[in-house]
Amino acid sequence: MKTIKISLFVILQFFVFAAFGQTRVMVKTYDDFQLLKHIDAGGRKNYLSESDIDGSPYLNNEFVKGEVLTENDVRYVGIPLRYNIYSDDIEFKTSSGQVLSIAFPGNIKEVKIGHDVFVYHLYFLSADRLNWGYFQLINTGKAEGLIGYRIIFQEAQPALAYKDPQPPKFIPQPPYYFVSVDKKPAVRVQTTKYLINLLGDHKKELESFAKKNHIKVRKLDDLRRILYYYNSLVEMKN
Repeated sequence: MKTIKISLFVILQFFVFAAFGQTRVMVKTYDDFQLLKHIDAGGRKNYLSESDIDGSPYLNNEFVKGEVLTENDVRYVGIPLRYNIYSDDIEFKTSSGQVLSIAFPGNIKEVKIGHDVFVYHLYFLSADRLNWGYFQLINTGKAEGLIGYRIIFQEAQPALAYKDPQPPKFIPQPPYYFVSVDKKPAVRVQTTKYLINLLGDHKKELESFAKKNHIKVRKLDDLRRILYYYNSLVEMKN
């Protein structure tokens, strides 16, 4: 399936900013979203169609009605959206059935697909290397939890003794959990102790809460609980 990416978000947002200011949200429709100029994405693997590959690169194969909020507070509503994990793209389908993807995600504040919210966030790929990517937002507050989804592509495997050839396929991987404090680059968290040190303050309360509730931050519900608790402590202090 050929994908086209949205262009000229910067130009569009410049005029919106000039006319409406940053603090006012301007709501536009799916039709408005489609009127943005598009360019061919290029560089995508077109030598294989999705029908040639086992598995799926998407978090959800189906398009779900959602919203796109730009950094200049223009909200586009009623857009059929889905997340391509493998290419790390948010895609949408036009009224003519064409599949497009957002070319400049850095100009997007958030994308809502059904009830799920996605943000394009800076994160530590390694101790000394930063990267950008889409994450599903777990919670809001001083400390934000983020889910990083992963899918790997396995090339076709030739026939071997007693083994038939295997087609290429997408293989889902366990998600990574990240935390961003005060909108700083997100850091992957794997242990409760590491998370408590990352958060910095309210250490005794967090240690007590984690021990009492047997918190393991590799579990999504546990990570959500301790971040909710931490953010509540911060709000009470303020």
